[in-house]
Amino acid sequence: MKYTLSEDVEKYLTEGQEELLGLIKDLCRIPAPSHKEQNRAAFCKKWLEDAGAKGVYIDEALNVVYPIDCDKASIVVFMAHTDTVFPDLEPMPMT
Repeated sequence: MKYTLSEDVEKYLTEGQEELLGLIKDLCRIPAPSHKEQNRAAFCKKWLEDAGAKGVYIDEALNVVYPIDCDKASIVVFMAHTDTVFPDLEPMPMT
């Protein structure tokens, strides 16, 4: 399936690359070994709320959930792991 991005979306993605890189670095600085990703989940929740999201919560499995328009017949879900494969609690080095 092929999607064409609108000009506005293309512009947003191009202009936001530095911000995205900074966000990824901030996330990587938060240690998050399996079953200990509370701090990273809290960061993600706050980031969403700072962007205006309402109703964001962290569930018992440490998933950050942002339900929006869930009363519709079809629902889109974006998901990713917040934990890492690294067992330590030290921030990842940045180069």
